Amino acid sequence: MTDSAAAASTVPLPTCPGFDFRGAVWSLVERLRPGETTSYGAVAKALGEPQAAKAVASELLGTHDGDGCPCHRVTRQNEAGLWAHGGTGEKTERLAGEGVLSLSGSRVELPREDRFSPLREWQSLAATAARSVRPRVDFSKHVVAVDVSYAESTAVAACVRWTPGGVADDTIALAQVRDAFPYVSGYLAFRELPAMTAAVERYHTQFGCPTVIVVDGSGRLHPREAGVASCLAAVLQLPTVGVTKRHLRGTVVDATASESPISVDGETWGTRFRFATRRSKKPIELDVSPGGGGNAAEAANLIRSMLDGHRLPAGLRDADRLSRFEAQRLLCAPAARPNEDSKQESVRAPVGTRTSKQSSRKP
Repeated sequence: MTDSAAAASTVPLPTCPGFDFRGAVWSLVERLRPGETTSYGAVAKALGEPQAAKAVASELLGTHDGDGCPCHRVTRQNEAGLWAHGGTGEKTERLAGEGVLSLSGSRVELPREDRFSPLREWQSLAATAARSVRPRVDFSKHVVAVDVSYAESTAVAACVRWTPGGVADDTIALAQVRDAFPYVSGYLAFRELPAMTAAVERYHTQFGCPTVIVVDGSGRLHPREAGVASCLAAVLQLPTVGVTKRHLRGTVVDATASESPISVDGETWGTRFRFATRRSKKPIELDVSPGGGGNAAEAANLIRSMLDGHRLPAGLRDADRLSRFEAQRLLCAPAARPNEDSKQESVRAPVGTRTSKQSSRKP
């Protein structure tokens, strides 16, 4: 993003990579011959990331199992679960018809392709680029928040401006990107970044360049310092702040305090906010860290000003609701879904609308 007000990064970043996850999974599965089996975890390991086992299972279990489909040859690792649990009769019958009466004797080793290696390399470059985003003197002058929801495989991002007085309906930008990358722990940026980037760029075109972007996702407090907020900072060359409900990295100095530093190797990288809400008996815990272009203290000061007794900071809560609303609208009107890479113009939408997430979300 180029703008006289934008913070500039001194580290060039190549285009965010990706790969056809569905095609890669089926390329491996289709190599299985009758009488051969493997597990979801083995397919994920062959792709180069054991954490992708759930995504592999979702892809195969969501496929119509026709006569020529080999997905019955991919099972859970636990053999007892296959033969004993209900609802697996058709799979076991098909395996038995191919001579498989025990998984232990039918397992085959899949060729390793390591399709995730380029993604990890890009994350490393993005983390470096995010650290080089220059801080802003007017850090909190023009604050926007962005979040993503899903209508099946379509990612829907909402970008809204936040001020202490609330969110105005006429400063909202929406974007849709079809065929989102599946959810794999540690690689959320590749799932959400395309839609987030499109929404922020549309917002920038219509309403001006933000000075900081608040993101529902981690910043520096990511195992590889490459959370969604960090990657967004690297791509757009703008300061970001990450807010996540999961603790991914670092040591919370005082886990019972309402605010506590989160340290990594003795250095403060973020802040843990712990607070009660009107609807939750259990305290809400949010980990906040800069994605790029700021420090832990600036990030904490901003989020502290946005907390108002709800589980998410104001602004981010509105982006969450708006993205849900648009995802629900798409599900109710399939014909209106966008073509691949299409993006939606900014629209007025009810900030207070409540809907539920419609597909896999970050846990």
